[in-house]
Amino acid sequence: MDADAVGVTTAIVRAAHLIDRFANARLPAFGLPAGMSMARVRLLLAVHEAERPRMSEVAWDLGVTARTITTMVDALEDEGVLVRQPHATDRRAILLELTPQGNAQVETIQQALASISDTVLAPLTAAERAELARLLTALVERDEG
Repeated sequence: MDADAVGVTTAIVRAAHLIDRFANARLPAFGLPAGMSMARVRLLLAVHEAERPRMSEVAWDLGVTARTITTMVDALEDEGVLVRQPHATDRRAILLELTPQGNAQVETIQQALASISDTVLAPLTAAERAELARLLTALVERDEG
């Protein structure tokens, strides 16, 4: 990897961290609980999109350890937005499901993310946003085979 590649990947990671910090500071303004963070947002959205995913799959998708996902699920379960369910045929697997309160939070989260994203991307033109989306999608969806 050449120095330019290192610079680009470093800039991507730094931008992601800055966006997370920016969003974390603004989520409560949308009526979300004070403990809501982008890490929890990603977890709730993953469960919402997958409809009763295995806890281990969500951990893998989010890039977190089993211990981290357990801690996050514990907190969200205590808040009443998420529940664990046993898998019908695999005793070792645990499924995650949103509660009605969790589904309501997802709606609020989606509105919050739309507003926060508009603010974050405000310096870019529509064409620049489209190009950035295209480039990031090319990185994420490339065939690693």
